[in-house]
Amino acid sequence: MRLKELLVVIPHSGIVIPEEINPKSLVPEFPEMLKNVDWYTNYLYDFRDILGNRQINFPYCSLLLEANRHPDVLDDCVPLYDPLGKKMYKRGHIPDESLRRTLSDKYLIPFHDEISNTIMRGVNFMLDGHSTVTAKGVGDRQIELMNFQHSPLDEGPVYYSPSIFIETYAKELKKRLPDIRITVNESKYFNVYGHVCTQHSVNALKRIGHRVPAILQETNRSSTCIRMALRTSAPLSACAALLPNLFTTRSGKPIISERAARYWMYR
Repeated sequence: MRLKELLVVIPHSGIVIPEEINPKSLVPEFPEMLKNVDWYTNYLYDFRDILGNRQINFPYCSLLLEANRHPDVLDDCVPLYDPLGKKMYKRGHIPDESLRRTLSDKYLIPFHDEISNTIMRGVNFMLDGHSTVTAKGVGDRQIELMNFQHSPLDEGPVYYSPSIFIETYAKELKKRLPDIRITVNESKYFNVYGHVCTQHSVNALKRIGHRVPAILQETNRSSTCIRMALRTSAPLSACAALLPNLFTTRSGKPIISERAARYWMYR
């Protein structure tokens, strides 16, 4: 099965320190802080060997350059503190506003330009892949799927795709991963601003301009899925294989009519 129309975006697996930041400027505890990186998600969600899909990984350390935050909000996208509120830089070595703006312009904006340009080259669906410690209502052996957010930066709820996509995906995941708890929009992550889906998704059945329907997936790091990912070359490949068939049965017949699908968009 080939699925060139699928784009997988991995914003938080990188560990590269940008050249503008001297590693010696970071606090001695910084290596311990790296546990907040979404380790191995670039492998966990890599289906290219079986689907031939497209994948974009942000290579830089997400603690220093947060590719899933608005690139104009420097406190979020080029933070000075780790997710637990601990200082990352030594006294006297904190990047000033000018450097932080330079980092955003040089690394973050081009990353999102790459996503937009890739979408315009024939992508029809996007999977935004993450992992999480047990937090915000995502527990051990759990995968949380999301198709909306309502953060303090949003005027109202932002929907990434019609409900039919995420509900069908969740249903099939439950069949294929019976020992994992699959949830839809149940966690508290809905109030966290995510720029990947905000900037590049659309609540529609197909691509509109540089936006496509999308699903965000949070996989608990201690779950069976992660342990399998570390032992196999194609983790969760069965899950990815579902995406081209969201609206069709194995016989190729439509699950629902286009008219019925449009109803789901406005639920």
